[in-house]
Amino acid sequence: VIDLKRNDELGYLAMAFNDMTARIREAQAVLVKQEKEDEQMRIAADIQRSLFPDAPISTPVYDVASFTKPARTIGGDYHFYRPLDGQKVCFLVADVSGKGVPAALVTFMIATMMRNALANAERYRYDTGAVLTEVNKIIASEMLKYERFATMMICFYDMPTRTLNFVSAGHGQLYIYRDTAGAFELIEDMQVPVGISDDSEYTSGNVTLGRNDAIVLFTDGVNEAYNVKKEEYGAERLKSVFLANRKASSVETCRIFAADIAEFSGTAEQHDDITMVVFRVRA
Repeated sequence: VIDLKRNDELGYLAMAFNDMTARIREAQAVLVKQEKEDEQMRIAADIQRSLFPDAPISTPVYDVASFTKPARTIGGDYHFYRPLDGQKVCFLVADVSGKGVPAALVTFMIATMMRNALANAERYRYDTGAVLTEVNKIIASEMLKYERFATMMICFYDMPTRTLNFVSAGHGQLYIYRDTAGAFELIEDMQVPVGISDDSEYTSGNVTLGRNDAIVLFTDGVNEAYNVKKEEYGAERLKSVFLANRKASSVETCRIFAADIAEFSGTAEQHDDITMVVFRVRA
C-alpha cells in the first residue's frame, strides 16, 4: 500500500495502485479458499474410490471387473464385488439420485451398510432380497433426510449350482448374455428403490447360468450418455458392442465399453455418473 495523499497525478496513481492491491488480496483469499475446497474434494474422491473394489477378480470359474467415471469429482454411483465364501461371489451396482456431495454422502452410507450385510450374508441364507430388505430398513430414514433414494441391483452367484440369486430395487432389467444363443436375455424385476420406505420388502429371483454366460450391470449414466447431437448411447448400442466382443474377458469388456462411450460422447458434457460391472462364467 502506498501512503501518498495528494491531489495530483501521483496521488491518483497511488489511489489506483492501492485499489489494485486490495483487489489482488481479495482474489488471493478467494483462490486460497478455492484451493482448500478443491483439496477437500480430492480427498473425498480418494475416500470414495477406496469403497470400490481394488482390482478385477479372475478365477478358473468366473471373472468380474468394473469401471466408473463420476460426472463431477465425486458422484452418486456405487459398485462392489467380492467372494462371499469358497463357493459364492457377490457383485452389485447402486445409483443414488442426484450428483455431487449429497449423493456421495449417501453412497458412503450404502457402502458401509452393504459391506456389513455381506460380511453376514450367511445369516440371510445368501438371499439378496433378505439382505436388501435389512439394509433398506436401516438406512431409509437417513436417506429421507437427504431427500435421496437409490436404485440397486445385487447378485449372488453360487458356483456349484451355477445359480444366480438377484434383486432389483428400481434398477430395471437384469442383462444376461446367453452364450449358446449368442444373444441377451432380459429379466424384468422392478421393485421399489432403496430409501423410499423403511418397511419395503424385497423378493429375490433365481436364474441358472451356463459356461461363458455373462451378466452386465450398469447405471443409467451408460445408456443415457449422449453426444453433441443429443443422441443417447442406448441399450441397443450397449448390446451390439458386447456381442461384437463376446469372447472378451470381463476386464477387456470394461475397457472396450469405457473407450466406446468416450468415443460416442466426444466433446459432449458428461451429465451423469457412469458405472458398469461385468461378470462372466468361465467354467
